[in-house]
Amino acid sequence: MQAKLALDIAMSDLARTFRGLKLWNTNHFKDLDSLPSTMTKLYSPSALDGLCLSSTSSEPVSSSSRSTGASSTDIELLPAEDCSTLHKVMSCLDEKKLDLINQKSIDSVRSIASRMIQAGFTERLRETFTDLSQELIRDFHILDSNWIFQCHSRVDEGDSCVGESMRLHYWNLASRFITRVLVEMRRRLNEADFGAFDELKGDYFAKIVEQPVSKLLNVASTSAALSKLLEEIPQGLVECVQSVFPRIIHALNTYSTLSDVVPTLLELVSPESRESISRESEAIQKKVEGVVNIIFGTLTDVMSASSPPETEDTDIHPVTKAVAEGIGSLLQHRVLLNLMLAHNCCRVHESVPAIESFNCLISGLIVHLESVLKRSCKGLLPKESQQYIFLLNNMHFILNQFKSSVIEEPTGHHRDWAIEHQRTIEHYMEEYIETSWAPVSSHLAAKDGKRLRFWGHSCAQQFNAAFRSVYADQRHWKVPDPHLRQTLRDNISRKLIPEYCEYLGKHQKVSKSLRISRQELEDLLSELFEG
Repeated sequence: MQAKLALDIAMSDLARTFRGLKLWNTNHFKDLDSLPSTMTKLYSPSALDGLCLSSTSSEPVSSSSRSTGASSTDIELLPAEDCSTLHKVMSCLDEKKLDLINQKSIDSVRSIASRMIQAGFTERLRETFTDLSQELIRDFHILDSNWIFQCHSRVDEGDSCVGESMRLHYWNLASRFITRVLVEMRRRLNEADFGAFDELKGDYFAKIVEQPVSKLLNVASTSAALSKLLEEIPQGLVECVQSVFPRIIHALNTYSTLSDVVPTLLELVSPESRESISRESEAIQKKVEGVVNIIFGTLTDVMSASSPPETEDTDIHPVTKAVAEGIGSLLQHRVLLNLMLAHNCCRVHESVPAIESFNCLISGLIVHLESVLKRSCKGLLPKESQQYIFLLNNMHFILNQFKSSVIEEPTGHHRDWAIEHQRTIEHYMEEYIETSWAPVSSHLAAKDGKRLRFWGHSCAQQFNAAFRSVYADQRHWKVPDPHLRQTLRDNISRKLIPEYCEYLGKHQKVSKSLRISRQELEDLLSELFEG
């Protein structure tokens, strides 16, 4: 009994000694104490997106090799002196230059493990692993996501939405960085020779990473930050459009980060912890899906109800530019959005119908935009023909931005919304021609449709006067797109010139002073829509 008691005391002492060992070398990360202040200068929520992780090899892979649509890294936007330390650490991790194992502790670990395992106290040694998880965060503070969130209190405290958006940004940054460090720690641990402890390395590492992973995937704090994205959305139409898309990008980056890091984190933790981690991850993903759907619903509601800003000419409306810029920011996320929307289409979040796909999303926004533009031009542009030019300019602009980026639906059902909206543009062009130039050409024909044969001089005068009146009125209307401008001119020419030339051929005696030559007609038409 005395011998057993002495052995038990000796093993407890060894266990305490093991807990006190500094196995991990944290000196490489001391320079990152200034990281929070550096991170406050980061604007993009997609920084370090290039540090994606393979769920099978736990090695870094480029963002372009993944299908989540993650945006490219833009940490280069920082001044070199502000991010050189972060670059240096990440470069050393990628090149496997950091010796994260304290070499002086290896012999001690080997010796303690050999004695305790040989004495039958393997479980006593395992019991120390759980305590070491909290100690790891205390000693290796860059693994504590709360440490990185210190900078949250320094940024935009007066604007809760901006502050929480930045918190999500830091969470994305922290998740990728911490996961990358953990992967390198495991690799170094597996490479080292710990003798008898080698059989326990997997269990040891799985236990000590539980605290960092658990803090990282905190549903309550992440969900609260996501919910803040739904607050303080401006009601002004242009302001609303400009505000909601950055919020959506923040949410999508959170979804993308989860998709990238969670498979790796599941490999790092113990089997019994994987279910809870998967559950936490799924809860955050569902929250992101709901937030994105609600934001899009809010945007369409505002577009349906708000009064558009005033416009005085036929140029591109500010709301069109805002929608184009917003949708453009989503293009790099379109694969991720398609996956998320397909998964989300069976749900309804707070009575907001789910959007089925990225193509459906773009098509729906264009439909709402068209409605806004119609309301805008009817109240502010007095002439119907001017309204059609305005609609042509704006619809052509928005469609031209994205029709080359249309992708086929994942189900194989291709909703060719580009063709549908192209037909709308062609309809506006036809209506414009009929409204503006059909009355001009009508002076060359009798009311019953037969060509006039006896009133040539009168018809030529009427055509000339009508043409010059419309030309003078529309000459300075603006069509900024060169291709659309030339298409309009060509369509007007096809409407007027053949009939006019036919008329002149049948009425050659009409005085040259009363008629316009074909070349003069073409020259005048070539001056239209220059602004």
